[in-house]
Amino acid sequence: MDYLTFNQRLSEDEVFIRNLESKVNNLWEIDLADWEFCYKGIGDWTRKLQNLLLETNNLISH
Repeated sequence: MDYLTFNQRLSEDEVFIRNLESKVNNLWEIDLADWEFCYKGIGDWTRKLQNLLLETNNLISH
């Protein structure tokens, strides 16, 4: 399950949350915070790299 799907299930599915709380490590919320941080960090880096590539392409084409 990817981050966005997991996060959506948390916001919509009470049974899913109860299962997490009863059957998964009690520290799952800390893991979720780490996962969110990494997910957003990857998105930031992807945008930054795409911008660098666009700038490089613009310099080469001019």
